Amino acid sequence: MIDKVALLGKTKKLPKSGSLKPHPALLRAPLSQGGAIRYFCTGCGSCYELTAEGASELLSSSSFAHKYVLCDGCIMCGDKFENPHLVAVP
Repeated sequence: MIDKVALLGKTKKLPKSGSLKPHPALLRAPLSQGGAIRYFCTGCGSCYELTAEGASELLSSSSFAHKYVLCDGCIMCGDKFENPHLVAVP
């Protein structure tokens, strides 16, 4: 069996400092990558778009208008989304 890490290498996770806050203009910007909702990680500051399917797996909601997902950790700084919850865009 081929060792993927030996073949392709491994990316480093972003440092997780915590207590980061998103800039309101970033949250109000139009979604540009075909996502249904944006997420922001307070751990590393990552902000990306999620598809409706991906967001529905994290949350027990399918209504994402004027909201974003706030989490304490994400796949960029850890192994999974930590404490994801919906927040109204300011």
